[in-house]
Amino acid sequence: MKRLVGKIVKLGFIFIGLGVGFLRIFVLQGHSEYVTRYGFCGSINGVVVKENGLKDASQKLVIKIESIGLETNVYAFGQGYFDFVPTYHIGDKLSFNACLAETNIYLARKNIFYFFNNVSNVTNLKTQNPIYLLRNRVISTVERFLTEPYSSILLGMTIGYVAKLPAKFELALRNTGTTHLIAVSGYNTTLVANSVVNGLTGIFGKFCAIICSLAFLLCFVFISGGSIPVVRAFIMTAFTLVGVLLGYPVSKSVAFLLSIFIILLIWPQSLFDISFQLSVLATAGLIFVAPVVARLLRFIPTCIREELCVGISAMIVTAPVIASTFGTVSIISILPNLIVSFFIELITIWGGLAIIVGVFSRGFASILLSPVIMLMAGFRVVIEFFSKFEFATIPITITTLVLILAYSCILFFILIANYE
Repeated sequence: MKRLVGKIVKLGFIFIGLGVGFLRIFVLQGHSEYVTRYGFCGSINGVVVKENGLKDASQKLVIKIESIGLETNVYAFGQGYFDFVPTYHIGDKLSFNACLAETNIYLARKNIFYFFNNVSNVTNLKTQNPIYLLRNRVISTVERFLTEPYSSILLGMTIGYVAKLPAKFELALRNTGTTHLIAVSGYNTTLVANSVVNGLTGIFGKFCAIICSLAFLLCFVFISGGSIPVVRAFIMTAFTLVGVLLGYPVSKSVAFLLSIFIILLIWPQSLFDISFQLSVLATAGLIFVAPVVARLLRFIPTCIREELCVGISAMIVTAPVIASTFGTVSIISILPNLIVSFFIELITIWGGLAIIVGVFSRGFASILLSPVIMLMAGFRVVIEFFSKFEFATIPITITTLVLILAYSCILFFILIANYE
């Protein structure tokens, strides 16, 4: 009973953070100022904060607006399609002409209240931020040596850049339920942290290794574009590492719930972000569902059971949201996820090392990228093979009521399985 009460208290912190966060939004931000600007056509200045991929040879960008016409000190976000050539990146300061239109409810929940129509006369006042300059150099280095989809696979797994991913391969990823594998997430963040700590502990000791890991992770957050899932994973990992450093270990569940609390407190609108939802659910599956699944599959050899538990638990907790959002569910996702799990860790670590080296010497980077190319080729073969099955995905419609019932059943399953 004490454990059950403890879990309820932890969940209470999340709802408190969510409530305070929404209170902050409604008290400090009114929407009337956005409405008065709808229909404006003229000069706009802003900074690229997110690259959202391609559509009909155009690049979809989210812009943090700094000025609209003669009005300066504007704090607002807008989204629109810009010509793909030249390519724009996070941190670029753009000056362009466009007409402001109202966005839909989904974007408004993410604080994006404007849509840019008829974009023209774009001028790129290149960023001078050293972090973004480093990110752009990484992208140019990889794109110089690798063709698509390999450049997007590597850049997606290491810094979260997939703006040029071919539509055909993107569909194959969606059909096999493996889209999350080429997006920077908590798994990548944990992988980076563990690699740095394990690599430096024997040389400099645990204290220096953890400090270097935290510093490296912070740079990683900025270079990857600072997406909400990555920031959440960084907070969770930071709590864990600092706890080890101070001699007060923090459990995964506590670090996980604290990271959600902080995110919802600062960015409550992230609750409506599908990437944040899937990141939280997948991590919750690993922490709360995977141990239960492992007990049920204890008859399977350990080397296979661990990866199988990860795939099954992630699929169980994310399937309802995926079905509700995209209208389809991959029924074979466990198999490709299980097979390519071998490639992911090697591509992330070895490819990340090649990228770091490439910042200083592109010649050495080309040598290190050779085995990475073979690993990515194997990854591509597996994904494309399973995507060819006609029954790979099935259309499904889930209403809000069904979604609530599905997660109620999952929560009940977890509570019963862990009840003592």
